[in-house]
Order: sequence, then C-alpha cells, then structure tokens
Amino acid sequence: MKRSILFPAITFSFFVMILQLSCKKDSIAVIDPGTTNNVYDAAARVNGSVSAFVTDENDLPVTGAAVTAGTGTATTDSRGFFEIKNVQ
Repeated sequence: MKRSILFPAITFSFFVMILQLSCKKDSIAVIDPGTTNNVYDAAARVNGSVSAFVTDENDLPVTGAAVTAGTGTATTDSRGFFEIKNVQ
C-alpha cells in the first residue's frame, strides 16, 4: 500500500504555523497617566538594590570578594554576604 506524503506535510506545516504564532512577543507597556506615549523606554535608568551571598564550589563563604554591580561596589563579609544599594 502506497503511503501518502500529503498528510504528514500538512500536519508539519500546521505545527510550524502554530509555533510561529505562539512565539510572538508582546511589547511591554508602562502606563504613565501624565503622558500620551505609554511605551517602555529601554534606555531609561532604574535604581535598585542588589544583595547576595558569594560562595565557592564547596558552598563555603568567600570573604573579601570585590563585587561590582552597575555603578556600585561592595566587599563580602565573613559570611560571604554583600549589599549594594541604589544601583543604577
């Protein structure tokens, strides 16, 4: 019995079309009632804070490690902890 190649080709095309439609990216909107342009500005500067523990490959704290994030710097303490506030 001869197999039809038409059905697998149509099925494959259908799945490719669904995949393309499902991967569509939506734009991120920031709503600002004071403006009429409510589009996210990727070049805008944001301030935030960063804190974490620095450990080695054996999960032991790394003391005295220099950490840089954006415009801020910090040094880890004896527990491997650091905190940088108002990072830009």
